[in-house]
Amino acid sequence: MNRRQHLQAFALAWALMTRLPLPSAVFPATITASLKTLSSLYFPIVGCILAVLLSASLTVFIQLELQPLTVATLLVSLWVFLTGAMHLDGLADASDAAFVAHKSPSDISRVFKDPHIGPMAVVVLIVVLFLKIALLSDIISAVTVRPFSLTYAYGYCLFLPLVLSRLMALWYMASTPYISKHGLASEMEPEQKRHFIGVQTLLFTVVCFYSFGPIPSIICGLLATACSYYWRRKWLRLLQGYNGDCVGALIELVELSCLLGMAVTL
Repeated sequence: MNRRQHLQAFALAWALMTRLPLPSAVFPATITASLKTLSSLYFPIVGCILAVLLSASLTVFIQLELQPLTVATLLVSLWVFLTGAMHLDGLADASDAAFVAHKSPSDISRVFKDPHIGPMAVVVLIVVLFLKIALLSDIISAVTVRPFSLTYAYGYCLFLPLVLSRLMALWYMASTPYISKHGLASEMEPEQKRHFIGVQTLLFTVVCFYSFGPIPSIICGLLATACSYYWRRKWLRLLQGYNGDCVGALIELVELSCLLGMAVTL
């Protein structure tokens, strides 16, 4: 893979994970299976860039001396905007599909494809967004009254959930069969790059242990792993695999579990 192909793979990952535009010149004219696979390795890097953007915004919000609840609400709103609510859309579809789990896999797949959302999806989205705001508010309140550096505090709030959620999505995709032949993740085979995913995970673990300490890192890691394990088992039982909505929903759930882990350890 040359530098041009890596740039194209990053652009593809960026388009799959955010709604922020990139110059059209960096996108490939033809999307091959190998390029899709390579692009998946950039998911955690996209998460890291999103963490930087949100950290800069958090700095501005705090410097304006806004209340922690207001800061958390603005931050979650910006978080949703930067990701285009794509992962929330996946969570909504997965929530609706989970409530027809007593029916056949074809019924579950039909619900996933339905553009409309049901009442359970609305409830789940409201609960998840409220929990994110509440947990971020608690975390921001704690880190702004302690003698932490701004970089530490903001990285603690955002780096862990945004990067770890995308790492977990990678492991999920690498260990679970994809059920659609024509979806966005079709021909994407991250299982071929497990050694690279392992290196990314090791590097992430070292950075977290060094920057945030072992206890928060271990607790967040355990919660994220438990969440991913449950999610994988659930959809293997219901669909014998995963689709793009399952990945988006997992990212939201791991982000929430990381915020919970951080709030508990502060």
